[in-house]
Amino acid sequence: MLESKPPQAELKALLKGGLAAAAPVVAALVMVTSLSAVRLLEITGLGRMGVAAAGVVLACLGWFLWRGRWWAGLPALAAYVLALVYFALKVIRPLSAYFAVNPVEGLHDILSPLMLLSPQLVMVVICIGLGVVVWRAMRVARRLRPRPVSRLAWGLLLLWLLVLGGDYYYQAAGWRWMGDPADYVVRLCSPQSQVRQEARELLARAGVKALPALLAGLAARDVDLDCLRRGSLEMIVRLDAAALPELLAAARRGQTAALTALAALGRPQAARPLLDLYRNPPPEMHPAFREKLRQTILKLDPTLRLD
Repeated sequence: MLESKPPQAELKALLKGGLAAAAPVVAALVMVTSLSAVRLLEITGLGRMGVAAAGVVLACLGWFLWRGRWWAGLPALAAYVLALVYFALKVIRPLSAYFAVNPVEGLHDILSPLMLLSPQLVMVVICIGLGVVVWRAMRVARRLRPRPVSRLAWGLLLLWLLVLGGDYYYQAAGWRWMGDPADYVVRLCSPQSQVRQEARELLARAGVKALPALLAGLAARDVDLDCLRRGSLEMIVRLDAAALPELLAAARRGQTAALTALAALGRPQAARPLLDLYRNPPPEMHPAFREKLRQTILKLDPTLRLD
């Protein structure tokens, strides 16, 4: 006896719910492409691979909901509820502060602050709308017989769940034993003092091998990463004279962070090699770098003539 297919209206509801359940993939994509490793770790507790894996898992779960597995909508539903609370607070708190000092005398007094908060209000409406669609699809899926899912699909979901779990373990604890200085540098901005201290100890053990990662941390441009710049410079200064050869090589490659580090070290013996670079600059040397080079030389040895 042939199994009857679900009615078109219910299939349509499942499809809409599957798309809505997969929609948070956009948030994962935006975070992976726009946030630094430090901000990612601070917000999600994951690295780029972990956030990407979370996005793929959500996409898989959206497809599973479309195939009639009601439980596949639970993560998206939880995400929408949390986002709804977050954006609602972003509206309520400023409004309460505004109305505390601005008495309401007419409709204009109510609409004025709402215009300023329109992006947050839009996000509230989006979260409610998508959450309702997912909830309806879950109710439909509970009534219907689930449609078949191939072993390949189950295997892909399991694989990405393992990637997600593995990245979470690595970011939470595994970084201590993997020996990657770049991960140690990221932890210099950890809110936990114990983690910051562990990162410093591991960087000190790595010695000069950690210098490329420390220079990358020192060169961080994000205004919120001052902790990374300060921590990286502190560790470079701890390396002292052992860092000079690598720093000079980095300066010859045009790394401005290397000049900042050399100036902080204050070793006069670095002035002569920098003077040679200043007098014989490569054609591609940027004027701003050359000016920084001049200032560094004069700081290290004010007696030198640059002409």
